[in-house]
Amino acid sequence: MLNLEKEAGIYGCELAIFAARNKLPLELFGVPDHMVIKAADLDDFGDLVRDEIIPKSKNASCVETEPRFKVAAKLTGRIALFDLGHFDWVEVDEPRIHQPSASVER
Repeated sequence: MLNLEKEAGIYGCELAIFAARNKLPLELFGVPDHMVIKAADLDDFGDLVRDEIIPKSKNASCVETEPRFKVAAKLTGRIALFDLGHFDWVEVDEPRIHQPSASVER
């Protein structure tokens, strides 16, 4: 199961490394306003929204964007994106139909 805080920290660290390797100023990434997560599959989407997003949210909305669903949530607190900043909005996207899983095992 994904841990939102841990994954945000890992992603932010990877982004900082990418910026350094490509000689990009970190200021380009310094004001994150949200984070988007694409679920690996339909079960992952449901588990992620139910177990990780909803319990940490002030409010959440689910919309259908043919042919899949998206959830946007305002978090109860802010989450660090490594040393790049903090965000308090998260979007979770259901995977496209017939798209292979892109999950990363950690």
